[in-house]
Amino acid sequence: DARAGVNLIPAARTIIDVGAEEARAVKCDEKGVMVDFVVNERCAAGAGAFIEAMARALEVKLEEMGPLALKAERASPINASCVIFGESDVVSLIHRQESKPEIARAVFDAMAARISSMIHRLGVNPEVVLVGGVAKAEGFVASLNRKLGLTVKIPEFPDYVGAYGAALVAATRVKGGS
Repeated sequence: DARAGVNLIPAARTIIDVGAEEARAVKCDEKGVMVDFVVNERCAAGAGAFIEAMARALEVKLEEMGPLALKAERASPINASCVIFGESDVVSLIHRQESKPEIARAVFDAMAARISSMIHRLGVNPEVVLVGGVAKAEGFVASLNRKLGLTVKIPEFPDYVGAYGAALVAATRVKGGS
């Protein structure tokens, strides 16, 4: 992630990768060498699996969650420390007749809060780049931008950045570099 992030966005120093099962963040230098990192070590509440579970609870398609969240004017708080607790909170919000857009935004806000706390432990270094499949969820991107107080950069194909970085590292090693 670090090597590809800097290769794609040369000013990148913090790379956030949010995929289906986990979230991680890397602080790197100007060459894309990792200096420090943090990983969401608990359940998948800060990752794509959380969005999938919440979409099922809301009875909407996964790809509808992002646009739906952008329609909300506010969000209700939900628990993002665990998928099960989060789903229970979403069901409670449904029973209270909260709107689907507001619940969708609450899901993304909870994820953004969890991930931004990881980033703050690491230290926010501009530029911040978001990669992984969840970078395609515009509702999450908006929530993360609000929570971090900045605009994260997203490469053209965020879901392939990790593979691209691995290829860059492999190519360097084949040539005898580090």
